[in-house]
Amino acid sequence: MLRTSMRLNGFTELAITKLDVLSGLDKVRACESYNIGDNASGKKIAFFPYSNKGLEKAKPNYAEFNGFTISGNEKKYSDLSADARKYLEFIEKEMKCPIRLISVGPERGQTILK
Repeated sequence: MLRTSMRLNGFTELAITKLDVLSGLDKVRACESYNIGDNASGKKIAFFPYSNKGLEKAKPNYAEFNGFTISGNEKKYSDLSADARKYLEFIEKEMKCPIRLISVGPERGQTILK
């Protein structure tokens, strides 16, 4: 969905909010593509299916990452755990778009500018 949003809206930087909501999960997944149709002969697409027909037949393909912990006290990108950084770097690589802001909690001061 993020790729589709980028394509429609033309943004050039990302703000990742609510990273703290993912804190404590054993695994974190990110959808990287979809198979439309059955898995054996299904067409692989990188964008969210536009039609209801395509969406009904879409099966997501996920990249899986180790879970991570966010304390809310992180002030710099380097304060994030290696696993959290790996997840964020995957998003940047897949989107070909830099992440400039990361929120690690609900307060204004819980924002990392990258």
